[in-house]
Amino acid sequence: MRNILAWRCVALLAVLLPSANSAKAAHFSVVASVPGGPQIGAMKGTTLFGTVSNNGNGAGTLFSLTTKGSYKLLHTFSAGSDGSGPNARLAIDPTGDLFGTAGAGGANKNGTIWEYSAKGAFSNLHSFGGSGDGTYPFQGPTLGPGSLLFGTTSEGAIGNSGLIYNIGTAHAYTEMYKFLSKGDGHCPFSGVAVTSAGAIYGTAIGLGFGGNPTGSVFEYTSTGGLKTLYVFTDGNDGEWPNQAPTVDNAGNVYGTTYIQKGSNFPGAIWMISAAGTFKLLREMDAAKDGSGPNSPLLLDLDGNLYGTTLLGGAHGFGTLFRITPAGKFTVLHSFTGGSDGGQPSGNLVRDAAGTLFGGTDFGPVFEEVP
Repeated sequence: MRNILAWRCVALLAVLLPSANSAKAAHFSVVASVPGGPQIGAMKGTTLFGTVSNNGNGAGTLFSLTTKGSYKLLHTFSAGSDGSGPNARLAIDPTGDLFGTAGAGGANKNGTIWEYSAKGAFSNLHSFGGSGDGTYPFQGPTLGPGSLLFGTTSEGAIGNSGLIYNIGTAHAYTEMYKFLSKGDGHCPFSGVAVTSAGAIYGTAIGLGFGGNPTGSVFEYTSTGGLKTLYVFTDGNDGEWPNQAPTVDNAGNVYGTTYIQKGSNFPGAIWMISAAGTFKLLREMDAAKDGSGPNSPLLLDLDGNLYGTTLLGGAHGFGTLFRITPAGKFTVLHSFTGGSDGGQPSGNLVRDAAGTLFGGTDFGPVFEEVP
């Protein structure tokens, strides 16, 4: 009788108390809907920060959104000195100051670097397009060692080939490297990844206007200058690497290409090992995986990488996916174009527990417990 009572107690507890696995069960849900195509760029605590590139007048907005769905408009861009068309990727420092870029506008109408302080003050840190400067940043900055912000411009500098820059806490702007459109490449359409030692990794969409237009991956250090790590062939590896790469603690570099084998969207996912060996992790299948990887891969607590595609998948409206460093690929969600949104807008963030957040061009901001 005592054993029967004990078994009944265990069974009752199993019903009343959620298991560790059920508490972390994978699920997709919508946090809120933000008109205009929200791009989630950064997160602090339970607050998401994002931008809308075009809010009807072409200038865009900056907003915050709690994970419970409480929305707050922080700044409306005027297409004046503050810039126009804020990019998706944002950087946030330990004090809560938020940094980003705008793809156009500013004093020279070629884009800006801006700050929104933890106290709620907006300021323009730099207007691109001065003499010899870069123009039109396509992706936001990355916070690196010494609280420096690092990024690229897609054009400007020498022969409209773009450059790498940094900007410090005192708002001192430095042009670190100007592309020559030779073996170093041209036109970085993405941001960069920065290691704790200050090494910068990025991609360029071309390697010389008369040479290889398929794109490359580069490493830049203050001591060694710029080194091309890989040149794409538009075969299985694809071409047009237009997203910032991701670097893990072991020094392996991961990234995507937007186009594959000359087609418009499927793309591919790749890695370059710390020893310098290139490996193709995934040739995208548009109908199953999604097509057009359009976010920097996010390295999570589990050691896996997460990203989005603009289109494709089971319903044609894009996907949210996971890929392991060994290449195992899983679609976590195929967007339907309905209440879950469609066409994810190209950036992911995560909280301390590993829950992912992102936006869609159709309005919904989503969360995913992977």
